[in-house]
Amino acid sequence: MDQTSVYWEMGRRTTVEFLGATTVRTTTNTSEGYRCTMAVTAAADGRVLPPHFVYNGVPGDVEAEVTKYCSGEVATFSVQESAWFDERVMMEWIDKCWKHIVCEPSVLILDSLSVHKKAEIADALACTGTAILYVLGGCTGVAQPLDVGVMPPLKQHIRRLITLSRGRPKKVTPQFRRRSIFETAMDGLRCVSSNTV
Repeated sequence: MDQTSVYWEMGRRTTVEFLGATTVRTTTNTSEGYRCTMAVTAAADGRVLPPHFVYNGVPGDVEAEVTKYCSGEVATFSVQESAWFDERVMMEWIDKCWKHIVCEPSVLILDSLSVHKKAEIADALACTGTAILYVLGGCTGVAQPLDVGVMPPLKQHIRRLITLSRGRPKKVTPQFRRRSIFETAMDGLRCVSSNTV
């Protein structure tokens, strides 16, 4: 399992600087700041399991809205103040997603995020028959299969889909952004081939 940020507009990054400059700034679209976190999980046999999306907000209205996007067999959702995996969201992921997938003893490869190493998380995963293999800090880019092989093509597909997307309404609401992020991320995930996974 690995998490990645999915932005409202993940346009191509461009750089412009004078020849010989020692630093080059990246220019991006200003609305790229609106994002959610998407957790992607893949099995050793190449199956991509239902993703988990974390939107910013507090549990309540936003959570009620996003959980209507699809059934739990397609994707699951949480809401967190910064749209990130904290301990509560990680426990929700285990409860909503992981425990329904695991039917035999399993190994889950996680990076060294501090939330992944909390005792409560390890205990909850152990209760599902899951052993955790932590990728050492600094080695994620080499040893985390999703980070290396799946996330780059996923983000490329999402960027391509955003570039090809139709127009938008005159007034862009947070609800429109949330729904758009979800639909584009799911379409991007469908574009990732089973050979890539």
